[in-house]
Amino acid sequence: MSKKTVLVTGAPRSGTTPVGDLISTLDGAYTLYEPMGPTGDVRIKTEFPMPGEPSFTYDNLKLFHKDLVDLRIRYKSQIREGHTALQKIRARIVGSRSLLSYRLAKMQLKKEILVWKDPHAIFCAGVLPDVSSIITIRPPEAHAASYKRLGWVSRIDEIYPRYNKKYGEIEGFDELYQKFSKSVVGSAALLWRLVYQYVLDMPKEQRNNCYLLNLQNEESEIEAYEKLFSWLGHPITESARRKIKHRTSQNTATIEKPTKVHDFNRTSSQANSYWKNTLENEEIRIVREINSDLWNEMLLVKE
Repeated sequence: MSKKTVLVTGAPRSGTTPVGDLISTLDGAYTLYEPMGPTGDVRIKTEFPMPGEPSFTYDNLKLFHKDLVDLRIRYKSQIREGHTALQKIRARIVGSRSLLSYRLAKMQLKKEILVWKDPHAIFCAGVLPDVSSIITIRPPEAHAASYKRLGWVSRIDEIYPRYNKKYGEIEGFDELYQKFSKSVVGSAALLWRLVYQYVLDMPKEQRNNCYLLNLQNEESEIEAYEKLFSWLGHPITESARRKIKHRTSQNTATIEKPTKVHDFNRTSSQANSYWKNTLENEEIRIVREINSDLWNEMLLVKE
């Protein structure tokens, strides 16, 4: 086993990738990208596995974590129905970002800190005592705008019934689900609500092993990451400082390309505010009807 595992998770589109990128600058860090995601390990059969489900027991999670640390992963096929011949060749040669991260980790000599970057593992946060979990948080409007820009639709219709069975009903959620689950923005906002309601409702002992990173609560990005690295037991690296400085030195926000998933040149402020030019007024109203009360609660949480 490695000396430490750091799980970087949160709702999809909440900044897990740039945060994981900074944590991976620690000496001896090796990274795995979304091993519970759609291009991850073959054992993961459902979206957002919940430890304690019949198909994913606590023992399953322990074994899965050990195999991540030891780099014993079998990846899902990258060949998809409808792929052209060229796309099939590329998938076989290059593979997914998940597979690429695994190959790079395999080649790395010094492996002391596993950085497990995976929004699909949000329900695993804090569950294993030997895993430190960083939970990233973005405003619900920014989260929904990102889903809209990319044309993604959350699978809330599949996730919520399982959540309800495992963790219990969320007060008022069924009514919101009936009203808004069929739209892109509405389904994204419902997923945001589900994820962060779960985080706020965590038992104390589970919550104590988690760090909630909400950059809306911080005066500066560098100070926020200094606190985060300190929580992990390390001073912030010079490489991380340079990356943050590069982002904050940009004078204007990056133009959002419809198909660009990650932009490492954006500051957290830019990532958290571009929704103002993306969402229509009615979409903003929907997001806030679903999430404004919970967002206000999240803003009160201090590390």
